[in-house]
Amino acid sequence: MAPVSGTVPAQLHLAPARTCTHPESDLIILDSALYQRLISIEDAHTIVENAPARKQKILRRFTHLAYSGSETRVRNFLQSLQVSVLPQAHIPSVGN
Repeated sequence: MAPVSGTVPAQLHLAPARTCTHPESDLIILDSALYQRLISIEDAHTIVENAPARKQKILRRFTHLAYSGSETRVRNFLQSLQVSVLPQAHIPSVGN
């Protein structure tokens, strides 16, 4: 998945959030940027690698499949309890 052409480097947009927000908020921002194709998966890995050590464990849970911040928040909560989560799983007769 490639980011939209002509975007400003992800580091410039997301760097301020890395230092002044809760790690879960950073994860929501990262998931949203990925879902909207504003950054690539490679950008996300770079962002995680350059994030403060205390945030990296949560940030490694990023996915490009999350449709909303609420979804990311619930997924992160379940993963913190060691519950396996499949984002946007298809459920017959229900959908994603």
